[in-house]
Amino acid sequence: MLDIASRVSAALPHYPSPEFVRLSLSQSADGRVFASITATSVDPEEPELIDFEVVEGVITSIDDLVALIRAHVRIGEPASLPQQLS
Repeated sequence: MLDIASRVSAALPHYPSPEFVRLSLSQSADGRVFASITATSVDPEEPELIDFEVVEGVITSIDDLVALIRAHVRIGEPASLPQQLS
């Protein structure tokens, strides 16, 4: 199970645990590298996927990227799956 510690405002609705997390890297013309973490979850009321930005920022090294991930993404115990019928 993934748990997201985001900067999403308290005014926004709480989304269920994300189905997956996407990491994007891009470089600007001046050489800076931007990292963005986006999460996707299932809307509990409608049959659709919801993307929301978790964090974005400038990184200068792979250590900065790892720190960004560690600060905002936590991996917990997987949700229990239904047991097979005998």
